[in-house]
Amino acid sequence: MAGAVSKNILTITEPTIKVDTFDIANMESGKGDTKKDKDYLSKFIGDSYPAIRINEYDFDKPDILYFILSLDQFLPTLTVTVMDSKGMFSISQYPKDGDVLSLFIRSKDEEIYKPIRMDFDILNVDTPPVDLNSYSPTPKDKVSAAGRSTLTYTFDCRAKVPELYSEVCKGFKEDSSFNHLNIIADDLKLGFASNITNTDDKMVRIIPYDTTLKFILDSTLTAYADDNSFFTTYVDPYYYMNFVNINKQLEYDEALEDSLIVTVKDLSINKTTSDVLPANDSKLFLTNLDAGSTGTSRKIGAYSLINNSGEITLENGYSRTVQYYDEDNREYRKFVITPLITENTHPDLNPLRGRSDETRYKTQVKFKYLGKQSTKDDDGNTYLNYQYAKIHNYQNIQDLYKMHMIVDLPTANMALYRYQKIPIVMYEQSAAKIEVMNQKEQLAENKGNVSATGNDSDAKNTGLNTPKLNKFLTGIYVIESIHYIYTPGLAGIKQRLKLIRREWSNAI
Repeated sequence: MAGAVSKNILTITEPTIKVDTFDIANMESGKGDTKKDKDYLSKFIGDSYPAIRINEYDFDKPDILYFILSLDQFLPTLTVTVMDSKGMFSISQYPKDGDVLSLFIRSKDEEIYKPIRMDFDILNVDTPPVDLNSYSPTPKDKVSAAGRSTLTYTFDCRAKVPELYSEVCKGFKEDSSFNHLNIIADDLKLGFASNITNTDDKMVRIIPYDTTLKFILDSTLTAYADDNSFFTTYVDPYYYMNFVNINKQLEYDEALEDSLIVTVKDLSINKTTSDVLPANDSKLFLTNLDAGSTGTSRKIGAYSLINNSGEITLENGYSRTVQYYDEDNREYRKFVITPLITENTHPDLNPLRGRSDETRYKTQVKFKYLGKQSTKDDDGNTYLNYQYAKIHNYQNIQDLYKMHMIVDLPTANMALYRYQKIPIVMYEQSAAKIEVMNQKEQLAENKGNVSATGNDSDAKNTGLNTPKLNKFLTGIYVIESIHYIYTPGLAGIKQRLKLIRREWSNAI
């Protein structure tokens, strides 16, 4: 049975993968990166814009037209559009088979957080077409001040992890998926990190002339620790393969909930005075409140709420009945898998199971027949909960996609990582929205719905010029994905987060 480490995702083994050398000249002093003294490192390159190099060709800040580093799949992916302002890239340094795109993003606090330094396989290059009739640049191309044609290139890239896509034949002696994935990570020269210490799913596993990636994904889908666990696996930008029990990250955390209450109280006090939170406040939370947060890495510049509930429910139902033939006991078996809910959570928070006055979730059920199962105890090759885990993992992950919030941080926060729990404090700061919230709260109070208004100091707003807490959006979230984005005109690299939570409060 798996034991808990913590709700943090902790390092178990370190990566040994090698990346190309990426020396950065100090543009401020003209000195190269030839000394260990950090004064000789450029404070500009990789900070205000991503440093991109292909075959020793560096693209300057004005050359980068679009950049997005996406941490939302098993491997980080990168799309970048650049222009050849020097007119030299296509002459000698255009990428060929096996060449990589090297990326460097600096950490603003280098004493605590590592920079992002990755090499990417270039999957394809979109090069502007050439007008063969006139042998001149097409209108899509630009012309530099010197009169040279300035071509633009778009690169689609995927993090370079050699051997991940090689088809191999390999066997693993009977052990848990946790230990087998740890071995695979070591074979790929990746580090290994997790929020658990083991799984309860020992069996022999093989890679039958297939890719290592498929083995990783299949092992994750069928991983089992207990009925209150479900899993995902991904590689982070520091080359650690993370094997995460998602449910552990979603569980009620009293200390974090208390921290959220204290943070809201502090903000509620400070938002009406000039004594705002100091810019160097060390508490880890994100907020859209302007006072005390503008210019810091905790400031949410924009947000959007996404609802896919209807589509996901139509596809997966509110639960799924799994059916299979048990060859060990020679009988047909079935069991119902309903997505987990958080225990001990606030009574105002509810799982997304349709209207509160309906029981539709009890009847809107899907079925899945999985064929035959024979366990290793009866000359088979799977552990007891193999079929159960396959649907249990899938059904719970799909349920998390019903609703989520997208937030943009104008300044990238390097303290954030995937599947991290984090308090989010949201305010309404326009007079029109505050007035609507006040009216709805008053209406709810008149109807006797005390829980809808709450009893904190912000429940009854005294003025339309005072920011008002948005209780529907405020809460503890988990970061499901991260995107680093840069376009011309931005002061620096911004960050986009996809935030998930399993329970939401009822709208007033």
